[in-house]
This record gives sequence, structure tokens and C-alpha cells, in this order.
Amino acid sequence: MLYLFIFAAVQWYTKQNKTIMLMEPAINLYSPNEKSELIRENYQEILSVLAAHQIALWEYDIITGKCSFSDDYFSTLGLKDTGIIFEDIDDFYRFIHPELVRIIKLNRIHIIHINPDQLTTLERLQLFVEPYDLYFTKDPYMMRFMRDNMKLNVRLYNEAFNTRIHKRPKRDKLTCEQEENIDVLAFGNMYPYRTRMLALMKKRGIHLSLFGNKGPYFSSDLDDCFQGKYIVGKEKARILYGAKIVFNNLHYAEIESVNNKFFEINGSGAFQLCDYRPILKDLLPIDPELVSFRTIDDAVEKINYYLDHPQERYDLSNLIYNHFVEHYSYDSLVEYVLNEAAEI
Repeated sequence: MLYLFIFAAVQWYTKQNKTIMLMEPAINLYSPNEKSELIRENYQEILSVLAAHQIALWEYDIITGKCSFSDDYFSTLGLKDTGIIFEDIDDFYRFIHPELVRIIKLNRIHIIHINPDQLTTLERLQLFVEPYDLYFTKDPYMMRFMRDNMKLNVRLYNEAFNTRIHKRPKRDKLTCEQEENIDVLAFGNMYPYRTRMLALMKKRGIHLSLFGNKGPYFSSDLDDCFQGKYIVGKEKARILYGAKIVFNNLHYAEIESVNNKFFEINGSGAFQLCDYRPILKDLLPIDPELVSFRTIDDAVEKINYYLDHPQERYDLSNLIYNHFVEHYSYDSLVEYVLNEAAEI
């Protein structure tokens, strides 16, 4: 089924304050329900605005992952001169042109930019000259830089987890740990910085189970730890919960922030050990030093300690789980973003 998009994937639009949020990339215009009817009506209004300015639309096939654009699209926005050609949905989000934002804003439509990743994903840095009405970033360092040095209207926000998918199993953790038989689990893309640290831990006698994608330069020292499986959804929640310790070594570009899996792990009721960041003091209901590490030696020491003290793991993970269910669901995140947007 084809999903239609309007440039930066209009996810939320109201006639009252005309706001566009650059977030999730899918709106199904053909679903037979009341919300889809409202979306179709709003879509037609936005379509008429864009048509008046001869702005091209493009289509994305959710099955094949292919985008189709007209030559006029690239010419109108001056993209041809810069050598920018979109091949897929990722290219579009990476290379949104500043002129696109300006043209849409001519019609008194507010546009919000939300960046949910660390700063090495900012590509050509064009977002800093795109005149968004409001920016959201998860990194306090980036917020200060954008606010104080570039005078951008920016807010700090935290990522979240899906309470409908990442559900803590309704069984005691000891039983789940016995079934999974995992001492230390790591998952996701096995980047070189991540595998380097994991290999050092293995040499120190830590028993590892790795899930996800091997990625380039995967260390052969870890071949016997790799499970050859990428875990998602409810299965991921079950395996995370069943592991004694989930090791989350953050990307080095998470200057003062944490990654999304930090929320998914805690929201699944698992016991997590991650890199220390000052923001942990605001995110956690406990002393962050208890569940974070500052060096690889510190990590190994804490792993060995918690493997020998399971009840402490259970107590800490339960406290954190209850806190995250209350404060860091996507429901809470969307409410926060919409409330901030309403102040524009």
C-alpha cells in the first residue's frame, strides 16, 4: 500500500495553530476510520496550500522502501545545484533543504524539528539554518549550544519507550533469568567502539550474549558470544528481562545524553548498567552511581558484584521500572511535545 507524505511527513496538523511536526514518517490516508477522515481533510487543506506554491509531492512505497520524486521537486527547491538526490526515505530526512522550510512557513504554518539522535547524525548541519519555530534535542550540551550560541528556540526532551510493546513479563525475574541463562547481554548494532569494550570484558572473564547486527570490523574474539539474532518488540522485552545484566555502552557522541535503548531496557524491567552521564541524576529515581560506570574497570567490577547479589538487582530494577512506566512512555512524551508546541 502506498503511503502519501507531504515533505517532512506531516504527522500532526491543526487548523487552529497550523503546526507541522517533523517526526514519525508514516500517515496511512486510506485507513477507514474517523482519524483517517480527519487526516484526509487536513491533508487536502495542506495540499492546496502547497499546490498554490507549486511545491511537488512525493510518494513512498512502504513495502519496497522506494521514494519517487519529480524533476520539478529538485529544481524548485534548488537541490539539483547542490547535488542532492533522494533515493529513499532516509535520504529525505537527512537532506531537508532550508528553502523547503521557508516556503511552508510563508503560509503561517509552524514547523517543529525533533532530533532523537546523537550529534554525529546531523549530516550537513542544514538544520541550523532552517527556520524552524521550535527545536527539540535530548542532549543538554546541544541545547546550550543551540540556545546560547545560535539563539535558536530549543527545548530539552527525553526519549521514551512503548508501553504497549516493551512489556515486563508477568513472572518473577529469577525464573526468567534461569530460563534465558544470560549473565551479561548487549544488543543492537555492534559498532567498533562497542565491540572493543565487550572484547575487553570477555578477557576479564565476563560471559557475554550478543544480539543484533555484527557490523563492520566485528571482533572475531566475540564470535562465540554472538547469537546471530536481532531482537525486537515483545521478544526483546522478554530476553532483556531474563538477562541478569544488560550492558549499555553509550555512543561517544552522546555527550550529555543517553540513547533510546536506555529507556527500553528500563521500561522492560531489566537490570541495566550503562555509561555515566550527569543527566542520569534527572532520569533515575536512585543514585545513578549504582547502575552506571565511568571506566571499563568500573563496569567489570560492578558486573561481578551484581552477579553475586541478585536481590539488589531485583530491587533496583523494580524501582526504576515503576518510575519509567510513570514518566517515560511515548504517551508522556507526546503530551510534553504538544504542550510545548502550543506555546509557539
